[in-house]
Amino acid sequence: MALHTTTRYDEELNDLKSHVLSMGERVQEAIDRAAEVVFKRDRSTAQHTIEQDSAVNALELECDEMTRTLLVRRQPAGSDLRFIIACNKIVTDLERMGDLAAGICRSALRIGSHPVPDLGDMPLLVEKVRRQVARVLGAYAHEDMHEALGTIGDDDEIDALNARIYQALIDQMGRDPALISAAIVMTNIAKNLERIGDLAVSVAQMVVYMASGQDIRHIAPKLAEHIIDHDD
Repeated sequence: MALHTTTRYDEELNDLKSHVLSMGERVQEAIDRAAEVVFKRDRSTAQHTIEQDSAVNALELECDEMTRTLLVRRQPAGSDLRFIIACNKIVTDLERMGDLAAGICRSALRIGSHPVPDLGDMPLLVEKVRRQVARVLGAYAHEDMHEALGTIGDDDEIDALNARIYQALIDQMGRDPALISAAIVMTNIAKNLERIGDLAVSVAQMVVYMASGQDIRHIAPKLAEHIIDHDD
């Protein structure tokens, strides 16, 4: 963000950024707790994560109001306008991540006493998604479009892990019908983790737009890297 002659304007922009980062921290915590619930199925941790989703929703509303106020009062242009537009989109993506984390907790609790299949690559998928979200929030904090592009590049591996987990669980259901109930839940959990990864990619795309003005949505990652490098 550029500095302005109006100090209050700078404060308002920084306040919006701080609110988005605070929301991101809460979402990270929710994802961490959801990951714990997947493997331990602790009811109190799951319930806490579900209840805390309201705090993420409240921050979304606060950020939305701040962006509206900035647009009306300051009539921003150039990089300021890009920053505000990007924040608005990022906040929506973060709220969806929070919903998915809460949904993972609800799903995990539905397993109950059903026998659980071998989770195979699930721990790796969880760790990859957690790292991806942390990385993209760091890219946003530092307005680092190259780090954001790296986050986008991580997504293919997450997609591949989800596909492997799905197939492994299907195979186990075929061999042992007793595993069907829990295995179906686990396929849904893996899919929700993959969706969190997709939302992290969306955040990364907005970081690139915010920092460079380039809209790389619907562009292959390699081509996006070329466009950004040429723009530099």
